[in-house]
Amino acid sequence: MITRGRVAIAVFALAAQAMPAGAALDDHTLAAMGGTYAADCARTDGPRVVVDKDAITVLDGAKKKVAKNIETAASWYGDGGNANEQYRVALLSRVNDDPDLVFAIYEDEKGYYGLLDNVLDGIRPEVAKMKFRHCKAAAPAKEARKLKAKADPVGPAASQVKVMPAPPEATTALRADKNFRAAYAKAMGPAMRERWIAVLDGPAKPSRIVSLDGVDYATLASCKAQDCADNNLVVLWSAPKKTLYGLLCQSGENEFVGSPPVAVAEELTKLWQQAWGGVTGSTP
Repeated sequence: MITRGRVAIAVFALAAQAMPAGAALDDHTLAAMGGTYAADCARTDGPRVVVDKDAITVLDGAKKKVAKNIETAASWYGDGGNANEQYRVALLSRVNDDPDLVFAIYEDEKGYYGLLDNVLDGIRPEVAKMKFRHCKAAAPAKEARKLKAKADPVGPAASQVKVMPAPPEATTALRADKNFRAAYAKAMGPAMRERWIAVLDGPAKPSRIVSLDGVDYATLASCKAQDCADNNLVVLWSAPKKTLYGLLCQSGENEFVGSPPVAVAEELTKLWQQAWGGVTGSTP
């Protein structure tokens, strides 16, 4: 878990726990970060890393390493690694629960770049020390977003997210929903030992309805009485899909629960900051 305020907000915040083994990249992540990364984008024969929906390929001359069953993890490096303000996400594949390949993606003023985290069989050790720049972006990421915003004032992210107030009784109804309670307990896991988390009897913010990529989620924001600043949570619940995602803050440290995809995690971070006055820029 990452201490609140230690990390600048990731443009694409991701789940703290990796997706289930075999999970491919979601469309949001793939559209933003997929494609070719190279030590020198102008050289077609240089070392490259290609990020696809369900595989990462490392090319070093005639040598090639293909890693499948790609997962994403936002907190792969723990407190120290994620304290890098440019860090965005780690893409990894596993073999018998051990990471076979880790490709960490960062973002600076020039756009995305990636670093390999281990020496790969058949690939020169020095390749693992190279910085791979995202060749897909013709312009720096921030500048590209500004240009796109001018061309399309609404923008894809804004057009996909709608937040509306829920009826006053929505929070009470949500707490009484058996399906919600079951999904909530599963997502929170050991954290349910804490009474305020298990019972949800502390101060709460009004529920809202968040429509994200065509899915409606009801929100629940609750905290520990007398200690809301450092112990609070926000969850999103889709009753039709019986799906729950959340952002939990305990003793000032944050983590996502339920392994939310990129767009959902990003919205959770915004909702958490709005509900509990989180330090602008803080993220799990």
